[in-house]
Amino acid sequence: MEIFSEYYKGEKDYIEEYNISPEEESFIIPNIRREEDSIFNFIMFLLM
Repeated sequence: MEIFSEYYKGEKDYIEEYNISPEEESFIIPNIRREEDSIFNFIMFLLM
């Protein structure tokens, strides 16, 4: 899944923009994915 912003085409753009280190990346990217999944699941719940 891509990051939920029209300004970023994906995780690599986000990492380059903020000069994220590999240690930070391993923490931040899964959190972004989890938030996206939560938003998606909530929307699907509302549509049921």
